[in-house]
Amino acid sequence: MQRRKLSSAEELALCKAFREAALAMGLPANGKLPSEVKRRIRAEVFKAHQVEREIQRMDDAVREESTFTWKPSAVRRR
Repeated sequence: MQRRKLSSAEELALCKAFREAALAMGLPANGKLPSEVKRRIRAEVFKAHQVEREIQRMDDAVREESTFTWKPSAVRRR
């Protein structure tokens, strides 16, 4: 698995997901999760953020397409 720097939103979502999984397994909120469970949760959270980024990119592209900009052509003088 490749290491990468987490954004604050990704880090927060990952912590919340780990905590929910620990509570669902009957562990304390800061309990030790098995590495396979952590790997699965990490993959789900990163996939959700990737999908969110793709949607944002598509929205930005549509917004740029629909924005009308008028540029006057060069004035020809004789």
